[in-house]
Formats: sequence, structure tokens, C-alpha cells
Amino acid sequence: MATIRVTVCELPGAAPDGPEWADLADRLAGAGSDLLLLPEMPFSPWLADRPGFDPGAWRAAVAAHEDGLRLLPGLGVPTVVSTRPVEHAGRRRNEAFLWSATDGYRPLHVKSRLPAEEGYWESTWFEPGPEPAPAGVRAGDAVLAAAICSELWHFERARSAGAAGVNLLVTPRATSAGWTERWLVAGRAAALSGGTFSLSANRSAGAAPAERGFGGCGWIIDPEGAVLARTDRSDPVATREIDLAAATRARSTYPRNLVGPGRPDTASLPVRG
Repeated sequence: MATIRVTVCELPGAAPDGPEWADLADRLAGAGSDLLLLPEMPFSPWLADRPGFDPGAWRAAVAAHEDGLRLLPGLGVPTVVSTRPVEHAGRRRNEAFLWSATDGYRPLHVKSRLPAEEGYWESTWFEPGPEPAPAGVRAGDAVLAAAICSELWHFERARSAGAAGVNLLVTPRATSAGWTERWLVAGRAAALSGGTFSLSANRSAGAAPAERGFGGCGWIIDPEGAVLARTDRSDPVATREIDLAAATRARSTYPRNLVGPGRPDTASLPVRG
């Protein structure tokens, strides 16, 4: 089992050719990262700040993320994970993806739990996806699964991911400053529940009204719930080397080794190559 270098960040929603992205590329240079996690839908202004659907804003966001995908090779990181707005058969979805320099774009899953409240009218803008047991996806030496933002609070997802052999649970977020510490609790609880590393990247406050309330705080948390790194406004990018074997060891210890009704059959849960 290998060690890998992972990077998380906080970043305002911005055009993919803007100064924020140039700064991120500068900070990544020389970091030697194997995997970069970006915030939720990072390449455009936040869509779900208004309760009414705007077709023009939707089309602009979809186009901005298409442009952003084409710029990922310029970041110099072999694997990048985030989400983007997509439309399939007339259904608008928030899709987690994994991009790699070798295999290109791979969808992970569609966000299944959608808020409906001030600033986060996601159920207006998107349809929820299905909620199957998380399938692990190989990314180099790692096996990862995504829990998009609010899905992190569904701790059964983290537990099932760990049972499926996942060692990285990745969470792109768009969350408010007022809930930062509570989100950190969720990240630690998810890591402990699944015996996985919990990685998260969040949108940070931007100049536009819809962007001002985001709280930043990306994190890297180990399978025992220890916070290895946490970003902030003065240090918005964090890279750490992690030992993937730590997740394998954690899955055989309390509380991951509890046996009871409904415990998943780990042999039946897939890992996609």
C-alpha cells in the first residue's frame, strides 16, 4: 500500500481563466501532489442562491465548467476531483467527477441530498440522483468515493464506503461561514465512521453578493478523526502525504468492526477500475 500526496483548497467561484486559478496553479507548483480536490462547482458563480430557476445562468454555468475541464491539465496534478452542473435527458444534476491526465473525465455519482433554504435552493436547480451503496473508484494507488457537500451528514454513506474498501472519502462543498466548525465535526465523524481519510474543499467568500457567505476551510482528516491540515484565508491550499494503509488498518478496529444486522457484505460492493 502506497503513500500519496493530496491537496485540498478553498477557492471562490470564479472563471477558470481568472486570477484565482492562476494563484492556485502557482501554489501547486512544486507541491508534488498526486490528487487535488476542488470545491463544489468551482468554475462559475453559485447557482443556487436564488429560489427561481434562471435558464441563462444555468447555461452559463454549464459552459464555464466545460471550459474549466479543458484547463485542468495546466494545474499539473495527475488527478482532480470536483463537481459540475450537467444535464442528461432533460434532468439537471450536480455530478461529481474524477479527471485524470491518463484517462480524462470520469463521472463518480450524482448528488442525492439537496437543500432547499435561503442561499441554497438546490432542489430548485437540480434533481437528486439515486443513492446506491458507494462504489469505490481507483485513482492510482487510492480507492475513493465522493460525498458531495450535504451528503457528508449521511454517515451511513461513509460507513458503507469504508466497508467497500474506500480509503479516501472526498467532499467538495459550498458551505457557509457560520457552520464551519460543525462541518469539521461532520468530516471527523465521517472519517471515524468509515475508517477512511476525509478530504474536503470548500468555496470561500468572493466579491459577488451570492459568494460572500461561503466559509472556506478545506481539510485533510485521518481515519481516526485527527485533523492533519485545515485551510484558511491566509493559507488557502494544503498538501499532505498520507499513508493509505492507515485506512486499511482502521477498518479492522472499533467502531468500524462492529457487527450487527444490516452490515454490508464487503465482497458484494464494487470497486471500479
